[in-house]
Amino acid sequence: MEFTFTRTPEGEIDEYTNTPEFATMAQNAGAARPYEDRQRYPADYDAQVGQREIAVHDLEHLVSTDKGIIMMRRMIREGIRAIEQGRDPVGVLRDPPPDPIPTYGYETAAKIPPAPTPEGDEELIRETGIRFAKSYLAEPPGQSQYLRIQ
Repeated sequence: MEFTFTRTPEGEIDEYTNTPEFATMAQNAGAARPYEDRQRYPADYDAQVGQREIAVHDLEHLVSTDKGIIMMRRMIREGIRAIEQGRDPVGVLRDPPPDPIPTYGYETAAKIPPAPTPEGDEELIRETGIRFAKSYLAEPPGQSQYLRIQ
C-alpha cells in the first residue's frame, strides 16, 4: 500500500494533484519537460538520470529513510542468487491461485486546514495518515461506495 501526501500553501495551485494529466505527463515526458517544471516537480526520469547512467553505490550516502532501497537491493541480489542456484526468486508463482489476488488503487483528496503550529501540523499529518490507513484497511477503496474516515 502506498500513501502520498502533498502540502500546498493556501492560495497556491497544486498542479500535481489538481490537474490529473499533470502527474502522468510528469512521469512520462522526462527531459521534454521544461527545466523549471522538472526542478519544481521532479519525476521518475529526473531521479533516474540524476544518479548517472550506471549508479555507483559506493558513492551513495544512504540514511535511515533509505531503508526501503536497501531492502529492495537485498531482495534483488537474493533473487539473482536463487536463479543461479536453479531456484525461483521470492514472488514467482508457477501455479497461480484459483482466485485473483485483490488489489486496490485509489486516490483521495481531502482539504484539511493547517494546525496553528508547525509541530501541530506534523502531528495533524501523522494522525490523518493513520486515519486514512485504518479506514482503507477496514473497508478498502473500491469495496464500498464511500470512503469513511473515523
